[in-house]
Amino acid sequence: MFRLFSTAIDVASGVFAVLPFLILLEILARRVIPSLPLKHLIGDGLLCCALTAALSVAGVPERLLLFLPAGLLLPLLFSPFQRLPHCAFYGLGLSLAVEALHLFSLRSSGLAGLCADTLGILAGYGLFRLFSALAPGVRSVCLLPDGSLERFPSLKKECAALTVSALAAALFLTPVMKGMFWSILL
Repeated sequence: MFRLFSTAIDVASGVFAVLPFLILLEILARRVIPSLPLKHLIGDGLLCCALTAALSVAGVPERLLLFLPAGLLLPLLFSPFQRLPHCAFYGLGLSLAVEALHLFSLRSSGLAGLCADTLGILAGYGLFRLFSALAPGVRSVCLLPDGSLERFPSLKKECAALTVSALAAALFLTPVMKGMFWSILL
């Protein structure tokens, strides 16, 4: 019971920690691209919250489950991730970055975490493929309109900006948020 409660505190801390980054990204996105669809921005927010929540949790089984939404949202938001190699390399690269950061933040790091994160992303991608097979219209629900990347080249860096925001929130703000939540609850 305590582990479940502790995981919930970790996830909530991660979600609240990423909010300042999301607000900043929203302001910048609206200045550069005023016609960005709302459903894409909501998807960006969900992806960033999912990544930060997954990065805030220490347990391997929890991380596998929490990386699953990111694997589902990536291909929904960004068309290059609708191909398995792109999604797999993203998952592996993100997992390697997380494990490297764990070494510097005195948290445990290892092969189990690397595998859990990557498998979580791949399981989410598998769900995307399943949903796409059942309902083909799902593939383009949150994608940007055709020609957006040509008109606004800065959108090519959108996924990287969301990932860096999630990593920064998880590394710098989440520990502060966890301490605040625990001091309120105890």
